[in-house]
Amino acid sequence: MNTSRATLALVLATTTAFVVACSGEDAAPAPTTTSAGSGSAGSEQSAESLLATTCSQVTNDRSADLPEDFGATAAVSPALVTGDAVSDDVVAAAVDALQLRIDDRTKALDALAEPASAVDGLDGWTSAWQETIDVWNNQVTALDSGDVVTMKDAFLGADGPRGAEFPEDVQARMGSGDCAQVFTLVPPEDPDTGLYREAASVCTTILERRFVADYGQDTELLFTEVTRPVVTREDLSEFSTEVSEAAARVAAKKRRTAEELRELSPTVSTALDDWTVATDGLTADADRAQDRADAVASGDTNRIIDAFSPAPRPEDPELSALEGIWNLGLKDRDCGRLFQGPDPRVVDTQPPAVSWGR
Repeated sequence: MNTSRATLALVLATTTAFVVACSGEDAAPAPTTTSAGSGSAGSEQSAESLLATTCSQVTNDRSADLPEDFGATAAVSPALVTGDAVSDDVVAAAVDALQLRIDDRTKALDALAEPASAVDGLDGWTSAWQETIDVWNNQVTALDSGDVVTMKDAFLGADGPRGAEFPEDVQARMGSGDCAQVFTLVPPEDPDTGLYREAASVCTTILERRFVADYGQDTELLFTEVTRPVVTREDLSEFSTEVSEAAARVAAKKRRTAEELRELSPTVSTALDDWTVATDGLTADADRAQDRADAVASGDTNRIIDAFSPAPRPEDPELSALEGIWNLGLKDRDCGRLFQGPDPRVVDTQPPAVSWGR
């Protein structure tokens, strides 16, 4: 195991211990009815849900060949600082890289314009990302001019707009997290892009479905009534029918998640092992949820304590499923949020470590 993989294992183990000990299950935001749509299951798709679906599609459609860093444009600045002439090759490479970003971001903003306009609180978010296009267009114009002073103003002046984080109050009304990174996340260079895109879209659908079906409310009830008493070694009282039904619903949703993702198949052999690890982990998670539901229904104290034990083990479903998801490049998509922590409103909206769009 190399250093990065060891770090990953440590992070996953720590996260799992916290999630299992604090919540007993993964959680999703409780549904909220908005002015743009209904928050109840079986209703028309809400404005937030439609936006989440669009964010997922935009990210899926992005080319893996898009430059992730500013290598080409960064090469312009040293020459401008030292007063050396900027070579034609450097100019051409910088213009090409900028144009790729401009075209991609324009396409993304065009796709998001209508669904974002239907969600309250996003005007500043979209306008900030539009301003980054203006900055890049100014740099292209400066490079085309060949004028050193103009290029210095465009490249060495004050920092231009850097986009905006997805508003937390809007994120709290959404099940999916793809919009938080839609302008900064580049799909991995993966020969099995079909699997990557299909899985990412299915995971978005799953989280959106959990969001409108009170999944978070069910997991919170299990945490309050079962997991916390087990962790704190309190006496377990007789559980109400409501608790038993919540445990059964959680188990059913986890089973459906595992089955839906198992229906997808890698088209290249290099992805098969990781996909098997991920789906096997999701199936094991569903099995564990069913064991917990059965334990609650039985009323057997020892069985409940054993089923809800917070002690993390290497074979825990979260660890194996997330390892496979990580290796497939899906950790920053909604697949990586299938095991979200106890407070679903605390969403990681930070961009990836390498961000070509900031």
